[in-house]
Amino acid sequence: MSAEKEIEAAQSDVLILCGDTPLIQPETIKASISALQQHDVVILGMRVAEDNTYGRIFLDDEGCVEKNCRSR
Repeated sequence: MSAEKEIEAAQSDVLILCGDTPLIQPETIKASISALQQHDVVILGMRVAEDNTYGRIFLDDEGCVEKNCRSR
């Protein structure tokens, strides 16, 4: 909400990152922006150990989002 005016005034796409992603690499951001040219939405996820508190994104065989849910 704090960036609402800036987003509305943007003359191009807007990339929103969570504040707790300090280790994301510039190459990953560039790849996400590149993928956005071919898709309407890009979701960046990660693979983690089975026992954690992160939510889940389930992909089908083609890599499309099938469903998502919270693990706990």
